[in-house]
Amino acid sequence: MSNTLKTRKYNFTAIQQTKGGNIFLQRDCNSFAIINIGDTLAFLNGVPVFPSSAPATIRGDTFELNGEELESYEGNLTLKFNAPLGANPKVVILQQYYTENLKSF
Repeated sequence: MSNTLKTRKYNFTAIQQTKGGNIFLQRDCNSFAIINIGDTLAFLNGVPVFPSSAPATIRGDTFELNGEELESYEGNLTLKFNAPLGANPKVVILQQYYTENLKSF
């Protein structure tokens, strides 16, 4: 019996968001992160992600959630910005996802 492991292929997206709402979730998303690069407090599914004290030069907080191998996130991602909005509410949402259907593993 062969003891070889199949390579799992993945890709990632990086999308800037300046408005709150539901975030499109990639199929078979294994991990995601949010980086606050603006000047306004953001919330991802209720988790606060604080802005930088100097947004033009230093990024703010990051929050990430990583699955184990072959796991995929099945929830929703909802982004909200705290009111009052600053001059530049902006975050980057990163998603790592498998490019092959997980059912084939």
